[in-house]
Amino acid sequence: MKGADAMSDEVREQQARVWARQRREAGMPEDDIREELSRRGFSDPWIDAVMAEPLPERVQGRAPRAPGAGCGMGTLFWVILGLGCLGMIVLAAFVVMGITMPVFFRARERAGSASCLSNLKQLELAQLMYAQDYNGMLPPASGWIDLQMPYTKNEQIYLCPEDSTPFMPGAFPVSYAMNVAVSGQDTTKLGNPAQVPSLYDATGPFGDHTIGAFRHNDGANLGFLDGHVKWIGRSAWTATWTAAPGAGTPTGSGAPPPPPSSAAPAPAPAAGSQQPLEQPAPEEIPEGHVRATETARRSVCVSNLKQLALGQLMYAQDYDERMQPAATWPQGTEPYVRNRDLFICPADHPGSMQSPWPLSYGMNEALTGQELGDIAAPAEVPSLMDATAIAGDPARMVEFRHEGAAVVSFVDGHVRPLEESDWHTRWPAGADGGG
Repeated sequence: MKGADAMSDEVREQQARVWARQRREAGMPEDDIREELSRRGFSDPWIDAVMAEPLPERVQGRAPRAPGAGCGMGTLFWVILGLGCLGMIVLAAFVVMGITMPVFFRARERAGSASCLSNLKQLELAQLMYAQDYNGMLPPASGWIDLQMPYTKNEQIYLCPEDSTPFMPGAFPVSYAMNVAVSGQDTTKLGNPAQVPSLYDATGPFGDHTIGAFRHNDGANLGFLDGHVKWIGRSAWTATWTAAPGAGTPTGSGAPPPPPSSAAPAPAPAAGSQQPLEQPAPEEIPEGHVRATETARRSVCVSNLKQLALGQLMYAQDYDERMQPAATWPQGTEPYVRNRDLFICPADHPGSMQSPWPLSYGMNEALTGQELGDIAAPAEVPSLMDATAIAGDPARMVEFRHEGAAVVSFVDGHVRPLEESDWHTRWPAGADGGG
């Protein structure tokens, strides 16, 4: 029996010794270990001997930690797995950014180019209005900016949003030039006005094709004497000017001065300069000039709606691909276009609606809050249009102010004028066109 008891005590001591060593490796305070061994009936000398046993080198000098907090292979696995997941998330974020950022930058670049086109169209319209007041005579290239200002009354449209030229302090910033070959010319003697360059992206206020500024995707925007404006690539730039018919020779100072204040506020003519030509009676204004003015107004309206439609799409991109509320679409779109003049159609100047600022366009109320992906045929669903209300049923609020046509933008962003007969065929009264 004594042998059996001795064996039992030896086993118990061995178990206690292993337990004490494990607790010491785990960082358990020595006082707590001693207290537990004493409670189990071990003597103080035996406890001192156990606590004096050296620990393995791998745990020497390690900071104490709570029991059971060891870092085994299982914990290491989860650490590695967590780091791997975090790396995958970061990688996915970079991939998404790589895909979306170019799209975003292209959208911004398109907005800048569209704004520049709108500026030039409004300046071309002002030039045509000037010519109409002076029997078809264009302003002199050396003073076209001041002479057209009474017709535009907006200094912002003389600056291209993509022009990074550092202008002199106090100087009036201008991004466009007038073709000196048409300076002071009679528009009725310039051949086909749709092929004669007039105003364009440039590095100076007047000159020829050699001062063109290629700010938009290696191209420049160019306005023609009939009022239309288009983008011309660098490779086709010189050929476009060379082919222009009837551009003539610059006439210098022989052009008419600005119109009198009764027509539009303008600086008084300098002493000794040529006085304004006598205005013809309304019925004597050549039909071609009236038609050109109407065409220019429609072109500006198309450009306005293109930029506003792009602003709507940018809004949707920022708000879970949803269209903005129709009742507040101007406030939702304005931060993306930053030009309230775009909300006014030149054929509706100064804007028939006044909420929250002068407006000429309305939004299809059926699109309020709709997801773009839920619209079955976005190229056929009207979004913004010439209208008599800020929001409503397109068939009831549309206004045909362009010689029997209305300019309409669609959900996919394209814009086109529609004749009244075509409109009522596509969207009869009561059809909201919500897609």
